[in-house]
Amino acid sequence: MSGSSHTSMRSALHTFIALMAIGTATALGFVACSSNKIGELGAGSTQGTPGPQGAVDLKLSIPGGEHVSTVSYSLANPADTIKGTYNVTATTDLSFVIGSVPAGSGYALSLSATSDDGSVTCAFPAPGDALVGNISVLDGTTTDVSVNMQCTVNQGRDAGSLLLTAVESNCPIWNTIVASPENITVDGGSNVNTSGGVGTTAAYPGTANVPAEIVQGQSLVLVGSATAPNPGALTFSWTANGGTVSSASGTIDPNSTDAGTTNQTIFTCPTTGTGTYTITLTLGDGPLPTGGGCDTAFTTGTVTVTCQAPATCAFGTGCGDGGQICNLAGSCVPALFSVLTLNSIDGGVIDTHTTDLPISIQKYSTMGVPVGSPIPLPTAASGSQQPITIMGSDITEGDLTTSSNGQYLSTLGWGTSPGSTQSGLPVVARIDATGHVDTSTVATQAFQDQGAMDYRSAVSYDGNEFWISGTCEDDNDGNGCGIWYVPFGSTSATQLVSLPNSGVNPNIDVYARWLRIYNQQLFSGADQSPPYMFTIGSPGGPLPTMGPAGGINGGAGLPLTSLPGGFTNPAAAAVDGGPVPLPPSPYGFLMFDLVSPPGPDTIYIADDGINPDGQHSNGVAGTGASNTGSGGLSKWSYNEATGGWQQVWNITGGTFALDGGVFPGKPIGYRGLAGFATGSNVTLMATSGDIAGDPDSIMVVFVDNATSVAPPAPMAKVTSPASQVFRGVALTPQ
Repeated sequence: MSGSSHTSMRSALHTFIALMAIGTATALGFVACSSNKIGELGAGSTQGTPGPQGAVDLKLSIPGGEHVSTVSYSLANPADTIKGTYNVTATTDLSFVIGSVPAGSGYALSLSATSDDGSVTCAFPAPGDALVGNISVLDGTTTDVSVNMQCTVNQGRDAGSLLLTAVESNCPIWNTIVASPENITVDGGSNVNTSGGVGTTAAYPGTANVPAEIVQGQSLVLVGSATAPNPGALTFSWTANGGTVSSASGTIDPNSTDAGTTNQTIFTCPTTGTGTYTITLTLGDGPLPTGGGCDTAFTTGTVTVTCQAPATCAFGTGCGDGGQICNLAGSCVPALFSVLTLNSIDGGVIDTHTTDLPISIQKYSTMGVPVGSPIPLPTAASGSQQPITIMGSDITEGDLTTSSNGQYLSTLGWGTSPGSTQSGLPVVARIDATGHVDTSTVATQAFQDQGAMDYRSAVSYDGNEFWISGTCEDDNDGNGCGIWYVPFGSTSATQLVSLPNSGVNPNIDVYARWLRIYNQQLFSGADQSPPYMFTIGSPGGPLPTMGPAGGINGGAGLPLTSLPGGFTNPAAAAVDGGPVPLPPSPYGFLMFDLVSPPGPDTIYIADDGINPDGQHSNGVAGTGASNTGSGGLSKWSYNEATGGWQQVWNITGGTFALDGGVFPGKPIGYRGLAGFATGSNVTLMATSGDIAGDPDSIMVVFVDNATSVAPPAPMAKVTSPASQVFRGVALTPQ
């Protein structure tokens, strides 16, 4: 939000000029001038430095011993009137401030003062003179006025006159103060995300201050924006009545091109206790001259932050009646799913588009009802923000994930505008709970050595760093494909694993598909052949951020661990001697700890149905002549006795009723999958991700029980229009 966008049409006469615009404060000082009647009024003919308040020698005296303590003023035109009094007992120059004057013309000024004993009266205009409306106050300017006050004793004698002179002060004005739990990049004239929501607050002069909400020990960024006559001398001072402020003077952002100047610091809640704290921003713009002053309403602003106890219910945990989850504040709210949607450029059918298409995120209830408006992702560059698109006909792209802490959605795409053909660098989009989109993260080196082919998936633990997967044109070991690490807002990435990799399966090329994080451990599905699921690192973390010593070449990389059982040996996937299931083809997947002992014991997999003959379940891009229909949604359980994973059930397509219609016997391959557990029940939302038309892209909701060995029936189904297609799905941060 640029500083100029909140400019108020108010000016100041001899003080601050314009609220939210560069202003100069001017104070009016009375100094004595000679009189040929009874002499001089005042303590001297020049401005002096005020002494201690209330000192006798600071009172203005009229010859004869009378003292003037207050001056009354009135500034009026046909539209506005400003009146007040000023105490001059602690000054030698009668300086005072008339502030917040609406811009306008035709103002008439009148002044009056009476000595403390009532024997002398001073006035402007002088008695008998007309009141003249000849003063103009312009927005963004300072108006200086000099007048003579005629002083007379009550018997009608002239007691002298007073002359007003100007004292100029540089007075800064604060525009906004924003507290946000995310790192804020100020660039290109855009200050901060002020869209509001839990955990975020923005203050503007004259507006209500809604507290930001974070928990004990957490931090948030404070950003102040101000304007000043002399920006080079502008200073910021941050104080708080509790918690800690990282830097009292903050840091000026050198990249801001805003009309104002921005400053950032960090507030941290106490690690124990709860409460609401006030953070105060105080501005300065160089030393004030003698007799000058600035209105604290414009130089001082505040925001409040509520420090809460940690939520007892973590985000995404099922609660209530089974259709609810705990939100980021720990409250039980209706669950929402976010679905990544590709949109046709010209309104045509998606499957006719072999170009990069615009992306939007649409929220849905657990019954498949749209909630709110779609969130469009950028299609053009703006400052550090990049465009992000996805190939219309590439079904391996378009994963959507929720960060482990529940605060952000993430997706990976091409850094190019719609209409291109899989060109551009890999860009990560991060979307917060308010719908604010950030696309400043660019994995410049990733997937480029042999020519990029697919940008597939991005996952994050807390929104501050990402792990991404993709493929290249060349199948040789040691190229730039596989899994990479990139920090938020960075344009430099680090390769962790090179795929295809002979160390994974020496007999076939194995590529990483969609990634997931469970218990701070990185998991991935794989293309076509064992191992169908593998992991990097150990349970409990830390998540990898660096490749092996000496770099990655010749197929080297961090060690991968295959999930045992049916993901390595399909024959081991049979349950209790039952039939051997077809090999899985995993895209989206979820891991849960539903039964004892502790640890992941259930995996749900969105299976797009690549069969042994290499054919997708919808018959697209296969090389064989048959379609066995293996694609669908499958459930796997961990067998403690054998130490491996076994398939429990598999939904392999078939006929799904939808709004009175059917998909006539066409197998359904799934790719997107999200869900949450409420006790032993699991609510799942799956997206087919098929190219529209064969069959239409669909979204289906299921509810399964941990002990069930039969696949559940769909409880809600939504089909996309021909001009759109569903891809990934994730729990919505809220």
